[in-house]
Amino acid sequence: GDESTPAALCYELRGRLLRGNSKFDEAVKDFEKAFMLNELHLYLNLFEEVKAANPGSPGTGIALVSFARALFAAGQLPRADETVRIMRHALTVMEECLGPNHVDVANHALMPLAGLLGDGLGLWPEANDTYLKAVRVYSRTLGRDHETTRATKKLADAAHKKMLNF
Repeated sequence: GDESTPAALCYELRGRLLRGNSKFDEAVKDFEKAFMLNELHLYLNLFEEVKAANPGSPGTGIALVSFARALFAAGQLPRADETVRIMRHALTVMEECLGPNHVDVANHALMPLAGLLGDGLGLWPEANDTYLKAVRVYSRTLGRDHETTRATKKLADAAHKKMLNF
């Protein structure tokens, strides 16, 4: 099937016309928009396929996180609220499937959410809380001295420091 959206096809066509008129900088921007829209379309298809094949599976949460990341990359701040909402839903799905203290919940839901909240949006208090939740999960599942637990604690400390500087 066709993996392009109508909007992506329009951007691609416009990019070709601009390229034909030697407006290369504008053409590149339109080609990039077309690419991002097609990537979003593919992630949405992936999510729908995973959801249909495995209802109530943690794979649904992982697919949601991938979709949210692509959405944020495509839209940046205008789509921030929607992206956070999708990632929080993915966290809920994974917690319901695996339990809130499962290492995969931390790896595939908490850590991406914390990164989005902090580095992506500058919401350091929320990022700090989310990193600390991941630290608790890692401490329970991997141990306090595990490399992943220590690295996540450093991220939480950095988020806390940034939170205090705002």
